[in-house]
Amino acid sequence: MTKPGDRAQPANGAADTIRRPVTNSRGQVTRDQILDVAKVHFGRGGFRGVSTAAIAAEAGVTDPGLLHHFRSKAGLLMALLESRFGRDDEILLVDSSERGTELLTRLGDLVEENEGQRDDVRLFSVLLAESVAEDHPSHEYFSQRFRHARELLHDHLEAAQRRGVIKPSVDTRGLATALLALMDGLQYQWLIDESVDMAGSFRAVTTLLGEAMVTDPSTEAQSSQGDVGGPA
Repeated sequence: MTKPGDRAQPANGAADTIRRPVTNSRGQVTRDQILDVAKVHFGRGGFRGVSTAAIAAEAGVTDPGLLHHFRSKAGLLMALLESRFGRDDEILLVDSSERGTELLTRLGDLVEENEGQRDDVRLFSVLLAESVAEDHPSHEYFSQRFRHARELLHDHLEAAQRRGVIKPSVDTRGLATALLALMDGLQYQWLIDESVDMAGSFRAVTTLLGEAMVTDPSTEAQSSQGDVGGPA
């Protein structure tokens, strides 16, 4: 999940590929149409299994016309990642006051929302798998994305721990990493077998986590009512 202030950036050498040229309304429509087609192609074949010529043809433009908007195949990829996932940070930051098990509930809601966005989940998962290779153009993007997401979740959990809501024995940094792994792992299973209940499975685990990590259920309730202004 990428968040404001530390948004994932393109890999070295591709920094200038996502700058958007000034376009009129017709040009913006063409650009958006190319991105819509690219989402399907990259989601099915990955970055290396797709040509800009194939994307351009389906979008109704020439290959040079596509490159006029995005400069390169890598530039198209980075623009697509920003357009599809650039607001993920904001989804959690809207609820930055949440602490303790409320965070687990919010993450469960996000998993449920993703069940209605199969194409976006496929795109994310295919590109994530490819980006393990260090020479992939989105390697640094996903590296920063995960680094920032881990810090965001850790900050939530640590704040609850400081207020005595979460047990001091809980490794909040390790838990943040594990929650992200759970979310992404469920997405891969769901893409392979749509009968997998992503949200239900996620909540089954986080319900157990919530019960195990909270010092006393009444502590969390009192904290949420009496600490509106945040940590002291």
